[in-house]
Amino acid sequence: MGFEADAFLLAGDVGGVTAARAVLGFATGAATSAFTAEIVELSPVDRPALGGVIGSTAPVGGLALGALLTGAAVQFAANPRSLTFGALTVVMAAGTALACFLPDTDAAPPPSQALGHTLVPGLGHMPPLEDPERIAELITVSLPERALKHSA
Repeated sequence: MGFEADAFLLAGDVGGVTAARAVLGFATGAATSAFTAEIVELSPVDRPALGGVIGSTAPVGGLALGALLTGAAVQFAANPRSLTFGALTVVMAAGTALACFLPDTDAAPPPSQALGHTLVPGLGHMPPLEDPERIAELITVSLPERALKHSA
């Protein structure tokens, strides 16, 4: 991470800025779900909702803080572009370094569930379907929407 912020520094025209924005958007989208999952998994046992609250409010707070600081840089700095994207590069590099030290929350699978065994297809456990309404509900849910429209 950090390359996407450097792309803004190297952009010489609107096309370069647009390409850098696309790279930054893709990188952010790819990382956001993993970061949020890590925050939720590291939340305290006695406050399990805390991870979800932080994971959902931190991006909004970060956007607001980034807009505020960028506006201040445009207003007061001699070279706001270099300051803004240089700071973004430093923050992204620090976040990447910090992520390397987070504990692994996924325990290793037992040997019986190693990679070779997990790729073997199986049916698993299906509870008995004795209720006709439940059977109809499962069939209706599993049918494609187009099939339901044509049958009506």
